[in-house]
Amino acid sequence: RRASLPLILSLLLLVIGEALRSPTLLTIGSSLLVVSSAILAPVALISLLTLVKDYLSLKAPTG
Repeated sequence: RRASLPLILSLLLLVIGEALRSPTLLTIGSSLLVVSSAILAPVALISLLTLVKDYLSLKAPTG
């Protein structure tokens, strides 16, 4: 769960930067997004696959 924190933070920065029309916040937000995406892409993919697997196993009739 904690791994997605930088991603959430950068998205927040982008949203706030857009709302305030602040180029600085937008720049920081987008560069943070790029960096955290590069770092977290494998992690996110794995957790997404795990989520899907869990969801499917919940959906599947047991027994």
